[in-house]
Amino acid sequence: MALFRITSDNFLFKAVDTYASYLLEEECKNPSDDNSLVEFNVFCCRAPRLRDNVREIQYLLPYGETLVPYEGMTIKITLTKLGKNPLEMCGTVSYYKEIKLESNNLSKLKEFIVNGVEYYNLNVLDKFKENNKFTCWIWDDYWEDLYKCWFNYK
Repeated sequence: MALFRITSDNFLFKAVDTYASYLLEEECKNPSDDNSLVEFNVFCCRAPRLRDNVREIQYLLPYGETLVPYEGMTIKITLTKLGKNPLEMCGTVSYYKEIKLESNNLSKLKEFIVNGVEYYNLNVLDKFKENNKFTCWIWDDYWEDLYKCWFNYK
């Protein structure tokens, strides 16, 4: 049995949370015969890569245990709050959290994390190369890209 712990101050936390939620959403599109309930934390936020303050709905893992299907096996993911009081982190007030990943297959668990980081970079942070697009950046203690736009050659 392999067990990984990732705290919310780590980049991997968001990557694993987002990727596991994506896999659960895909499972809901093609449900199995067991009729099990799939639960999400749902919230609305500004789409970071779109202009005009467009809002998007995000679906993330709920607190507690969630079983995530991954390549013919199941990964048990447990999301817990650490501490009694919320903290201010990166300008946001939130609880310090931890994700535990458990599986019988260590190599598949490592692969899950690598795929989660790749999914997060490509689909959430939008870090893939695109022709005929430019990126608008802003400096606020670090460089952050605001959005991508199509460039017209007319």
